[in-house]
Amino acid sequence: MKKVFISQPMRGKTDRQIKAERKAIIKIAKEKFGEDVEILDSYFEGFNGNALAFLAKAIEVLSSADVAVFGKGWENARGCAIEHQCCVSYGIDTIDIASGTFELDNKCSVTATGGSIGGFTLN
Repeated sequence: MKKVFISQPMRGKTDRQIKAERKAIIKIAKEKFGEDVEILDSYFEGFNGNALAFLAKAIEVLSSADVAVFGKGWENARGCAIEHQCCVSYGIDTIDIASGTFELDNKCSVTATGGSIGGFTLN
């Protein structure tokens, strides 16, 4: 079973928007890895902390992931960029939804072309 971490920009978005994006990302993860995935809970509803406290909590969850899926715009969000660097530095596989790039086993990169998955267009 693949343990999947979701990294997505959240600043300026409503809970409803965040949850809708997560739902689409989960769909993509299940299409990629089959139904045999465990989505790690990286959305902390009701957590009362500053941005750095949220990031610290997310990195703790990320530490147990097999793969991290990055939502559209992650490269422009501080927390997501730090989570991505953690994946690169510590050997956690990544999927970049916006670019359609899948870096599995941190050894190869495969780019999907054309089509749309979960509301995201792959070019």
